[in-house]
Amino acid sequence: MMVNTVPSTSLRDGRRPLPSTTATATATTAATASANGRSGLTLLELMLVVGLLLLLTLATLPFGSRFFQTNQHDAALGRIRGKLRKAQAYSMDRRLNSGWGICLQGRVVRLYADSCAAPTQQEDYDLPDSVEVTGLGDIWFTPLRGEPSSAVTVTITSPLSSQQITVNAAGGIY
Repeated sequence: MMVNTVPSTSLRDGRRPLPSTTATATATTAATASANGRSGLTLLELMLVVGLLLLLTLATLPFGSRFFQTNQHDAALGRIRGKLRKAQAYSMDRRLNSGWGICLQGRVVRLYADSCAAPTQQEDYDLPDSVEVTGLGDIWFTPLRGEPSSAVTVTITSPLSSQQITVNAAGGIY
């Protein structure tokens, strides 16, 4: 009768596990690298990482640019609409006992009390370079009733889109 001299390290299905060469190879590589005094990344690995990052940046740049322009357009639209409503509300409340208005002076949208040229109080908003505004002259709202000096349609245009704000004769802003 023969006696089995091999230790019983078999798997459940009866197969024996393979010897681990990965742990031995890793330990040998680490020992060799530390014995030579070298550790870290090679130039090729660094160039590969930098190249991949550059490729990702170039791929996402058009989307970032489009997002930035859309954000500037939407911000300008919201600010102008908000300033129109604020001027109307201030006039209806007779804030500072005067009428309020909004005007465009160069690239500045101005919310003012009394007159655009010589306001007693003002709030200025500088338009972004990528946004153009047409149709916004000098709109003044009557005290108490909040009716505009004239019905206007303001157009806000950017390279990506164009939207309008309408102020009707009754003072509706939409």
